[in-house]
This record gives sequence, structure tokens and C-alpha cells, in this order.
Amino acid sequence: MKSLIPQILVSAVFVATLSSHCAQALSIYSFGSGTYAADASSDGSWVVGRNASQRAFLWNATSGMLDLGVLGGATESVATGVSDDGTVVVGSSGDRAFRWTVSSGMVDLGTLAGRSVSFASGVSADGAIVAGTSYTPGEPDTSAFRWTLDGGMQSLGTLPGAPTSSTYGISADGSSVVGVSGNRAFIWTESVGMTKIGSLDGENWAQARGVNSDGSVVVGLSLTTSGPQRAFSWSEDAGIVNLGVLQGDQWSSAYSVSGDGSMIVGAGGSSGTDRAYVWTANRDLFSLDSYLANMGLDISAWEFLRADSISAAGNTIVGTGNYLGEQGAFIVVGVPEPSTYALLAMSAAGALWWARRRR
Repeated sequence: MKSLIPQILVSAVFVATLSSHCAQALSIYSFGSGTYAADASSDGSWVVGRNASQRAFLWNATSGMLDLGVLGGATESVATGVSDDGTVVVGSSGDRAFRWTVSSGMVDLGTLAGRSVSFASGVSADGAIVAGTSYTPGEPDTSAFRWTLDGGMQSLGTLPGAPTSSTYGISADGSSVVGVSGNRAFIWTESVGMTKIGSLDGENWAQARGVNSDGSVVVGLSLTTSGPQRAFSWSEDAGIVNLGVLQGDQWSSAYSVSGDGSMIVGAGGSSGTDRAYVWTANRDLFSLDSYLANMGLDISAWEFLRADSISAAGNTIVGTGNYLGEQGAFIVVGVPEPSTYALLAMSAAGALWWARRRR
């Protein structure tokens, strides 16, 4: 019995530490072939995207996948954003942006004046503010919009000299919208309006693809004079920063950032080879497969192609990958920072040392 005490002690300390730092066990789910996952709620409990029947879905681990249907006259739909509590979902169906709620179902948000098409790219945490784009096919009138319950759909305009604008993301508080105007990345705020973020090399093309909860950190992709596109992060203090690529890769893109700005996800690769990327708080770069494998998760059946979104809490990542050779959406839950696992290892090692001293 004496020989079991150190093992029991180590296990107890490990489990106690894991419980205090990881609300969920680290796990991967596959949504099946032909599916697409676009966004996760702040705590990662709700996920939205498009199912194998090409219709918008809302998913929860308890309730499973709910088909949200289509707008009248449409045959397809996709969900691109979800509120914190999962009661509001936005996206597009046919040629119109929609806002879905538990009580009203799918509602057409209309278009900007003079345009015939719209799509929603994201929604605020409370579900009250929607960001998107409206345009007329074949016309140079594409415009970013912000929709509110009180004011409806309002154009965000363009950067000076740019003919068009499009949105990709909205902050959790709804105060900031990011996207591209002409060929320049922008951030729009209620107080300032639309501001150019710039690019990694002078005036090269750039897109802002994601923004953190309060609008202080923006991520995206930019062309460079030295070669293919590179992922970037931006803040007022640091400016625009090249996030680099993994060895052997040629390009990278950043698509989403956690609420506090510490974790970033995206993709990178070379000709014919794509892989999902993760940047940690100190901007260390990992492929998603190595990041998860280093934490002890069995990923032998998986090939992660791109990580499209990370929850505000940083504990859930959704994207596209191959599972047993079939391409579709994935969700990784219970994602901790590497420091958590370092703490676990230190705790276990410390407990083992103490137990051996007690022999």
C-alpha cells in the first residue's frame, strides 16, 4: 500500500490542477463531411456554420445540431456569427443577410439603398449589432454596413479614395468593425469612423479579418514586397506586426483572435499544402496539430487545414480539416494556454518529489 501513495498523490494533484484551469476536457469533434464551421460563442458552447445540406446550423454539445432553415425563395444558407448565449445567429441565405432568433426564426435584414445583395459577417456578444456587406452584382457599389435594432442598416462608408468596402469581423461589444476598403485593411469605430490600418510593406494590399472583444487588437493578412501574404496583428501601441510562417511554408493568414487579444488562429502553407495555425500570447507559432499533440491529444485521424475562429475565452477553436480522409468542420474544446500544461507538469513533478522524500 505504501508504494501506491506517491502515485495517488501525483494523480490527485494533477487532477486538481487540471480541474482548476480547464473547464472542459481537451477534445475534438467532427461535424462530418461537407460541413463548415464559422464561429463560436464567447465561451465556446455554441458553434454556427453550414451543414452537409448547405443550410445554416446552430450547434451545442447538449442539444446537437439545429438546422436553421432558409429565407423564403432561397435554397441555401450559412451562419457566420452567434451571440454569447446562442439565442441570436446571423449569416446569409440566398442573396440576403439574416438574423435568426429563437423567438422569430430567420429574418431578412434587407440591403443598403440601391443595392440588391447583402450578407452578414458577424454579430455582437449581445446579438443586438450586426456587421456585414451589401452590394449590387457587377456594380462598384460594395459597402460595409452596421445594423442595429434601433437604426437598421447603415453604411460605414469607405476609406478616402477607395471605391468600396467590405466587413469581416465585429468586436464583442459592437463598437468596432474590421474589413477591407479598396485594397487597405480598416477598423471602424463609433467615435472615429473608418481608419486605415495599413499593410506590412508600404501600400500593399491587406485585409483585416478579426478583432478582439474591445477592438484593441486586429488580425488579418497582408501582401509583402518580398513574397506571398503574411498574417499580421495590429494594435495602436505596437502598430502592424508580421506574424511570420512556419518553416517550409510560404504564406500565412490570421482569421480570428481571442477576446483579450492573446491567442490568434489562422492558416499557412505552401503550394498544395495548407495547415491550421495557432499563435500563443507571446506570439509563438504552432501548427494546430503539433499544438494539440504536445498536449497529449490523439490526432492521428486528423489533418487540420485551417482554423477559422477562436472563442473569446480562447478555449474553443473551429475550422476545416480532414477526418479519416473526409473534409469537413471540426471543433476543438477545452483548449488551454501552454502555460496551463506547464503548470500541470510542474505540479505533478513537485508532488512526486515530495512523495519520494516522504518514503
